[in-house]
Amino acid sequence: INAEYMGEFVATGEYKFSYAAMTPSSSSNIAIKWRGTSIKNSPMSLIVKDGINPTTSNVTCNDVLSAGFTALCVIHTFGKTNGDPVGEVDAMAHFDVEIYNVDLPDYWKVVPSPLKRDGTGLYSFTFTPPTHGIHAVLVRYLGQPIGVPNPFFVESTIPDVDPSKSTVDCPSLLGITKNSSCVITLRGSQGAALAGDEFDIPLINVNILNNGVPIPLLELKWIETGKVKVIFMIYEEGNIDIDATYNSMAISKTFSQPVPVAKTVRKCSKIPMAEKTIPTFIGHFRERNNNTVLYNEFSNTNVQQYVDTICEDIIV
Repeated sequence: INAEYMGEFVATGEYKFSYAAMTPSSSSNIAIKWRGTSIKNSPMSLIVKDGINPTTSNVTCNDVLSAGFTALCVIHTFGKTNGDPVGEVDAMAHFDVEIYNVDLPDYWKVVPSPLKRDGTGLYSFTFTPPTHGIHAVLVRYLGQPIGVPNPFFVESTIPDVDPSKSTVDCPSLLGITKNSSCVITLRGSQGAALAGDEFDIPLINVNILNNGVPIPLLELKWIETGKVKVIFMIYEEGNIDIDATYNSMAISKTFSQPVPVAKTVRKCSKIPMAEKTIPTFIGHFRERNNNTVLYNEFSNTNVQQYVDTICEDIIV
């Protein structure tokens, strides 16, 4: 190709120019002249390799894995001319990867690892789904989606419970002779992914001591994935110890510490109803044509009414 390109001024003693190579070439010459005289090292030899064709390239990832585990995705890129694997290191800057959990509100975004080049036409990245759900993996090259399917869908399942990563957590203030609650958080073996489902409740065993005396467990209540509420009643101020097991294996972080009794104050109030407007009738009589004519006039009076007194105990 014989063509002339005008240079662009950058700074004193520095110019630049650019051009787009339309076809691959094993040897292209670039000659640069100043007022008709070649500058040093001109002409220069340049190898033009085949460009990446996003349409024929593709992405593959793990189809299914548990939340908290790391998924591997591989990008295979092919050329525009003959379909051979192509792609150099500098091409990595032109890839864009986005990952979303489409099962969560607002499509929770997951950040992938930096892109890595594993060879000609071979790139890879990883990501770790922190929660279960279907994850859409979108890959673009120069703004164009890579191959089909795109997005690639990865299913992240609820992991098995790992008691060594699970915990028991309680508030710092509990009330005497009132229902109190703590939360058991069930996690998987990798990362901080929440684990388990409501069918795991029979596998959970809880022992509660109030000053060394066993107190009954009132209820284990499933809240959501990985969250179980422990409901019980404290009878006296002092130390609370809660030990829990899952499938006969001890949950690593239990609860044991003095818990001050919460003081309660009874607060009562009258709850007003909506204001009612009660019309007051005023009658005026007047004679006309020997007939009695009644004129009605109304004046509005706002009346505030109250229901019974409502009381509640507030922890302070």
